[in-house]
Amino acid sequence: MTMDGPKCLHMPELEPVNSGEDKHQILLSN
Repeated sequence: MTMDGPKCLHMPELEPVNSGEDKHQILLSN
């Protein structure tokens, strides 16, 4: 698991649980 670092940053973005919430928040933020 050498990609633990980069994956950590991509995981939250690809997470299905926060995927909808994150996208909505990002759209509202921008």
